[in-house]
Amino acid sequence: MSDLNKKYTDRKKKGNKGAAYLEYKLTDFVLMHKIDEAKDLGNDFICELVDGESPTRVLFFIQCKAHKDKPNLEKDKKTIGYWKGFNIPVYVFWVKNNFK
Repeated sequence: MSDLNKKYTDRKKKGNKGAAYLEYKLTDFVLMHKIDEAKDLGNDFICELVDGESPTRVLFFIQCKAHKDKPNLEKDKKTIGYWKGFNIPVYVFWVKNNFK
């Protein structure tokens, strides 16, 4: 049964568009695997760098922030601590949100 209290907000739509745009821009050199939102604890994608047509086994996470203004990551100390606990890099991308 669906939860009728859930909303597909403008914020969520803009976040989805930002992540899709980032995936579009990076797909020539990165295999990007979207992390299911229900399992997203601070990373949007797990990625593998590719060299031409060959995967490199170089892994990293990406967190996409789609905001009009530069996001303030200092306010989210728990997420930054979470990222620091990984043995692979975590890259945060700011997609300037001009989406309609």
